[in-house]
Amino acid sequence: HKLRRRGVADQVTAHVIGRLQARGLLDDTAYAHAYLTSRLASRGYGPQRLRRELQQRGIHRALVEEAVQQALAVEEVLATARAQAAKRWPRLARVPDRVARRQKLWAFLCRRGFPAAIVQQVLTERMEEDVAAGEAEPRSSSAASVALSASR
Repeated sequence: HKLRRRGVADQVTAHVIGRLQARGLLDDTAYAHAYLTSRLASRGYGPQRLRRELQQRGIHRALVEEAVQQALAVEEVLATARAQAAKRWPRLARVPDRVARRQKLWAFLCRRGFPAAIVQQVLTERMEEDVAAGEAEPRSSSAASVALSASR
């Protein structure tokens, strides 16, 4: 696409690309694998975002899917999501409402490209850790008033 915009003939482009591929200098599969593992580790992005980024870079969809299946283990993705949640959680501690804090963490992890099942697991673990640490939030005043009026 870039070469076409610069006025390079399609025949020349095809010939050059063919020669590079034949010499092993242009390998979309190797690029996709390297890109996935690098961005997962360095940026903490999930598979959905990485898929989108690779497709935006012109890698064929089937090749992207194959690379994601081969390069990204579920355990690795889960560990990265946990690390991103742990990194974000201290900032969210200022949000007084537990539900709002949970929603913000959900949205953050989804924007990073993690699948809903992984996000749900990480959120459940995070909430269990809070309860175990005694950081469970007290019931809201409206819930307390309902419970008080019900006991009368």
